[in-house]
Amino acid sequence: SFIAELGRRGVYTIAGDNNVSDGIRRVSSLLGRRAIRIHRRCQGLIGELQSYVWDEKAAQAGIERPVKQLDHGPDALRYYVNTCLPKWRYGEEG
Repeated sequence: SFIAELGRRGVYTIAGDNNVSDGIRRVSSLLGRRAIRIHRRCQGLIGELQSYVWDEKAAQAGIERPVKQLDHGPDALRYYVNTCLPKWRYGEEG
């Protein structure tokens, strides 16, 4: 409904790729290769990335899932990487 409302107001939207595990892997790879860097002034994002933790209950069930707290910046970065960057940028074909 939010996307529909944005469309009614003339805001262009595209569907984001919300694959969490692929997105985290891609962001990690890009950061590790210094193919994407975060400016030191982005203190909110840096702090959220440093506090990123995994859900222990989910891990006990064999599921890798981050805890949904202080994650708006990392989520936005993951959406950007998954949705806006071409696959060759993070080492995948297509």
